[in-house]
This record gives sequence, C-alpha cells and structure tokens, in this order.
Amino acid sequence: MRDDEENGVLHAGRAFQQYSVDQFIKLETQRLDFYSFNQDLFRVEALAGLLDVLRHGERDASSIGKQSFLPASFVGGPRDMRRRYIDAIALVQHFGKSDIFLTMTCNPSWPEIEEHLFVTDGVQNQPDLVSRVFRVKVEEMKTDILKRNIFGRVAAFMFTIEFQKRGLPHAHFLIILNNEYKLLTPEAYDKIICAELPDSDTNDYLYTLVTKHMMHGPCGSLNPKCPCTEKKDIISLNIQKNLPITHQREKMGIQYIKDEIPAKLENKDAKNLKLLYKEFPEYFVWSKQYRMWTRRQRGTVIGRIVTCHPTEGERYYLRLLLMIIRGSKSYQHLLTVNGVCCSTFREAAEKKGLLQCNNNLVDCMSEAVRYQMPYSLRCLFAMLLIYCNPANPKELWDKFEDSMSEDFKIMPNLNKKQIRHMTLNHINDILHSMSHDINEFTLVPERISVSSAAKEAQDSHFERNIIVRKEDLLLEAKLNNEQREAYNIILDRIFKNKPGAFFIDGPGGTGKTSLYHALLAAIRSKGFVALATATSGVAASILPGGRTAHSRFKIPIDIDRQFSCNISKQSSLALLIQDAKLIVWDEVSMAKKELIEAFDLLLKDLMDTKILFGGKVVVFCGDFRQTLPVIRSGKKRTSYKKACYVLTFGINSKNCDY
Repeated sequence: MRDDEENGVLHAGRAFQQYSVDQFIKLETQRLDFYSFNQDLFRVEALAGLLDVLRHGERDASSIGKQSFLPASFVGGPRDMRRRYIDAIALVQHFGKSDIFLTMTCNPSWPEIEEHLFVTDGVQNQPDLVSRVFRVKVEEMKTDILKRNIFGRVAAFMFTIEFQKRGLPHAHFLIILNNEYKLLTPEAYDKIICAELPDSDTNDYLYTLVTKHMMHGPCGSLNPKCPCTEKKDIISLNIQKNLPITHQREKMGIQYIKDEIPAKLENKDAKNLKLLYKEFPEYFVWSKQYRMWTRRQRGTVIGRIVTCHPTEGERYYLRLLLMIIRGSKSYQHLLTVNGVCCSTFREAAEKKGLLQCNNNLVDCMSEAVRYQMPYSLRCLFAMLLIYCNPANPKELWDKFEDSMSEDFKIMPNLNKKQIRHMTLNHINDILHSMSHDINEFTLVPERISVSSAAKEAQDSHFERNIIVRKEDLLLEAKLNNEQREAYNIILDRIFKNKPGAFFIDGPGGTGKTSLYHALLAAIRSKGFVALATATSGVAASILPGGRTAHSRFKIPIDIDRQFSCNISKQSSLALLIQDAKLIVWDEVSMAKKELIEAFDLLLKDLMDTKILFGGKVVVFCGDFRQTLPVIRSGKKRTSYKKACYVLTFGINSKNCDY
C-alpha cells in the first residue's frame, strides 16, 4: 500500500468492485477468444468415435467430431476441472479417505486489513486487500499443517477457496493423515476438536476468540440474515495438494501425441524393479533437458493412468495389460504370451485369461465407483454389457446395483423396488440407443419395458419413417399459380441435386402453410428425408413431423457471441441432416440472425463444403410484417435474405429482390 499516494480507484467503493470484475472479464475474454479464433485448427470427439472412424479407413480430421471445444489448458473449464478432480481422487485412492475437513474463514478485523483501510472504506469494497491478506493466512495455515504438524504427519491434503456473497473468502481443507496419526478413537478426536466454550478462568484468550468469532445470535429461521444462511458464490475450485500427480496424457482429438510407453518400458532400472506402468513416476522423473528418464532423487509422486471405456478397443486392452503386468519391456513383451507374439492387445488379454471371467470387469467397475457419479456408472455398465460380453452379467449387476442407483435413493417417497426400476430403465435407455435391450442379459426376473424417453437414434428412425397423410399428397392439385411456381422451382432444385436457399414471403393467410405441407409430402413420399422445423413450438406443431429449430439442430437456448450447434459429425443426427433433401424453417422472422449464421456453419461443416447452407435446399418461411421494428433507420432487408431466392406470393411480385 502507498499511503503517500491518492488512488481514487482503490477507494471508489462499489465502483472498484465493478472495475475489478470488468478487468477480469477482459482477461477471461481474451483467453476465450484465443481458443475461439483457433477452433479451425482442432476438432474434438471421444476416443471411441475416433477409433470407429479410423477403422473405416478415414484419415481426414474434418470428418470427425465437433469443431468447437474448450481444451483442458483453459483454467476453470470443464476438462480442466475434471482433470483436477481425477487428480484429487488419485490421492484418495492411494492414501485412503480424508480424516479432517477444515474450514478457514476470513476475519475482517485482522490488523493486516484494518490498518490499510480508510475510514470511508468497507471491507467488502477492498477485494484486492482482503484476497492478498487471506492468501498469506492460507499459506501460513499450510505451513502449520505440513511443517509444524499440528495434526501429526500429513500424507496429502487438498483445498479450495470460495467467496461469500459479502466478498469475504474462506477455504476448505481435506486432510489425509499418515496411518500412525489417524484419528481412530473418540479420545483422539477430542484432542483437536472441541464443541464447548473454553474455561474463561484458565484460558481467557481462547475464550475471548471463540466468543468473538465463532458465536453469533440466533440463526436459521429465527434470523434469516445471519451469515450461516447466506448463499455462497463459488469463484474458484482451485484444487491444490502437496503431492504432484503424474498421469498419462489424455489423447483427445485427432492430433495423436507420440506414445511415451516404449521410452518408459525400455529403462533398465525399471526392468529390475518390476514396476507397474502407473508406478513408474514414483521412482523415475523425465528430464526435458536431456530427454531421458532418471531415478527420482527427491519428492514423492503418485502416478495414474487415464481411464478409458471398453469401447475404445485396443487402448482399453493395452491399459488392462499395463495394470497387471509388472516389468513390461516393450509392446512386443506385452503382446507375447507363452512365447507366442499376438497380433492385438485384445488377443493377448484373452490368452492371459483376462476376458474369460468377470474379474477384469469387476476391477473396472470398482475403480470407476471411486470417482464416477451414478449416471456415469450406468453408462459404463451398459458399455460393458455390449462390448465386453461378461460371463455373468447378473453378478456384475448384483455387486454394483447400490452404487449405480445412489442418485435415485435421495429422491423422496421411493421404495426399493421403484429405485431398482428407475435404474434399470435408464440402463435400458442407453442400451436401446445402441440397438440392444436390457432383457437380453436377464439381470432381473421381470421384463423391463423400453422407456418413453426419446433418444437421438430413435428420432432419426422416426424421421426416416414418417407416414405421409393422403390429404397432404392431394395438396399439389389445390395450389394456386404463385404457390405452384414456388413448388416447382424448389422441387426442381431438389431432384437435380442443386443447392438452393429460398425465403417464402407472404402475409398471414396467403397459403404458406399449404405450400410447406405439399413440399414435405412430395419429398417424403419418394422415400427421401425432409426436416420440418420452426422457431416457435406452436408453429412446429402445425408441421407434420415438426420440431423446433433449437431441438432439431441442438442450438443452445442461451446464446452468446461464440455459441455453436452441439452436434457431433458422426452422430446419427448428423447423418440424418446429411441425408436430408429438404429443410424447412418456419417463422424464421422471429429468429436472431446469429441462429441462422450458426445453422449455416453447421451445414457447411457437416457437408464439408463452403457453399451457402452446405449446398442443401433450405426453405425459410415467415412474415416480417408481423415483426416489430427494433432498429431506427435500419435496412429493410436482413443479412441472410439477400443470399436467398425470395419467392413472394399474395402480394405484388415487384417487391422481390430476384
């Protein structure tokens, strides 16, 4: 702090808070812009999808996955948080569950804070001062825990810092003690935890601190304004620990990283130690300068291997072998069984007896139970049923039923039978989306019916098998001259496989809906796919097989500057859109232009072309006469209207642009 300098920004009260937030948003926006502007360099897909494409001989990255994603290098993003979460769980797997949950709160009366505040300043209006002081206090607490051993020797710990609504931070610590210091008896807990007031005669200082900082008036419903009832805004889940985690780098996207396994397995010292692959970082460290592995001289590191689904094929079987074979020397060593070199890792695992029983599947589920949520466990269980051919599926179900149904157990008024039924129904939905049924595996005696929840694959099947009504087929004969002209022009483009973007313009009641029905019936009656969408749900319900554009093209409801349609390129929905001969979008005059631009980018990506709307025949419909003006002195034509053929009927044709 510079007391001899006047700084109007630091002492501007709530305006300084707003200034701080604005500056942070600028920095965060720059980071996001970097990834956004470089999206054309990357594509993302689950490894299972990559392997499926590679098996079919595809080598073009533009044919895989989605174009928009946020990599793990973006701090605070979903991939970064998942990696931190798995790192933290690796500590729990290695050392066991935490022994102490410690909360440290910020004291606005700390002298380090008070001596630098002006009389007119409020503590909540000095986030820079409060954050810096609190960080120093947290570091001192870490020193107490790790070096002064106030709880005994610590094996590992994690902490996260959060900010309350009032702007005061607090930290949560999860502490794992060494075995000889673990708290195993009530007497051991009483030595470090006290839930009563200290004796004011024997320990006046501690009594004063407890009564001043740890007690307040009535709380809960008796005092809704008390601090314990305030909602907390989480600012960061910055997981820290005193032990680093080393893990195999995840292979997301089409850019494959040169595998490090041979370099690790060929180290002579590693061969002598007979280590598992995940144990290697505990004894060796990679030197970036000399590009070689050397014996670790100091520090303790926990290794882990990134999890993978059984659907990932050879990578899954390689991981399975690495988890059980010690002292592996090379790929060839892993593939060799009884002196015979196998051609695939699956073959090697099968010859070693790893696929002839449920043991490896039990290990797979047991490992996932430690860190996966019940929803993910059910997805994994369905994958194991389909791709791993378990010898006894019922044994797996009986062993992990409780873990897979934990989220349903917290729902009120559900008995055990209902919880089991809901769990099985969800697993059946997953299996049904992959053309399987849970009744094939006889997990329970009773038969499980298919859930009514619509899956993407079911939607695709529905669209390809829409029954055309007879009255819609007869509409062609009832079209007037202007309707028929539009009808013939659009169908001519479709059947000649030529691109075309049209905008049907006309006031309400001039027969636009009849034209849509006639076009959809003409295409579908010949066995082709025609997608009917609308901006609003009411308009979509009028169209045969109609869906809202947000639902059909996976457009997010809350859009920002960098949003995109969430459709993977090898999904069944992407294939459906690629096969569509006609796309109709009604009430497009109600949609923002950003939605149309995102729709255009989606079609270009799916069709691998730069032609407008991917070269598809797209028919936009609407009436801008029903749209209230929102920009004074704005242009009459919209940005995308100029790029379309405007087919106007019911009004004077001289208003047409083309």
